Amino acid sequence: MPRLTPERPPKQPASPRQALEMARPRRGEVAKLKLTPEEDKRIKELLAQAKRAEDEDRMQDALELYLRVKAQVLEIKAKTHESSSAILDKEGKEIVNMENLRTDWIKFYNDHGLEDLANALPKSIKLSPEAVSRLREAAEQGFDQVILLPSPEIQNQSFDPLINLTKYPGENEPYIWNKEEAKQAIQDPENLKLRPEQGKKAYLLLYQSNPVPQETKGKTFAAAKQELDKLFGEGKWNGLTLQEYLILQRQEFEANKDHSFDEYSVSAEQSQWTWLLDSRAPSGCVDASWHPGDRRVGLGWGEPGISRPRLGARPAVVVEIL
Repeated sequence: MPRLTPERPPKQPASPRQALEMARPRRGEVAKLKLTPEEDKRIKELLAQAKRAEDEDRMQDALELYLRVKAQVLEIKAKTHESSSAILDKEGKEIVNMENLRTDWIKFYNDHGLEDLANALPKSIKLSPEAVSRLREAAEQGFDQVILLPSPEIQNQSFDPLINLTKYPGENEPYIWNKEEAKQAIQDPENLKLRPEQGKKAYLLLYQSNPVPQETKGKTFAAAKQELDKLFGEGKWNGLTLQEYLILQRQEFEANKDHSFDEYSVSAEQSQWTWLLDSRAPSGCVDASWHPGDRRVGLGWGEPGISRPRLGARPAVVVEIL
């Protein structure tokens, strides 16, 4: 699956000559970008100005013109690529390709007997300018993985098949503390409001492959609702739902060939046990991890007054699809 690439600062030229060379589109780049005659003319005009500035040895002018030309080339490049499904960062580097993403996730769902989820994915993935900005912002925040999901309505209809994603050869059957509580939480209208069109629409979900943030651990659920809601609100983050966890834990296992992504540990620092904050109810919240001692995935139910130092919360970012 594709990983998002955090933004890197642009390389700056050290001389007028280097500025001009860096600004000049590479051979064939204009043709690949499919520039209009007006766009091509404008770039050539700016490059001509840059050349004159170099002749006069005016370093500052050359640098300013370099930045102007580079910005215009990247703007045109981003516009062209986004229309063909690739999302680029501010430096023109591809961070995710929507066509490839859709192909990958159709294969994932079909490979795991989740044909209903595969068939419910949109025929194409189109994002609004606001959604593109949010995706780029999330990549800069370290959300380096993206999954494509059908609507929560469709996910809820496939609850038992999704549970099967936690079954691994040579390991024990998953442990579910309270299946009925979990089902009620994922169908709760308040939780469905946290996904596009109250759970009736497909979406992208970005998450971090890094460990569960330490600052989210060791809180009672009652405290978590206040402190983590504030923390997540400031970052414009969501929690995970139970269905999302079931999918991404399998994706991470297949990518890493181990359970390190969600492995429980007696060490609070190393434990990857997580609240699934967007699958909760007034009486508690679903939590999840893979238990090395039991050799199985465990889905628990955290009640309001219980504090667990090894339990934290993975953040996620929801991006709406048009």
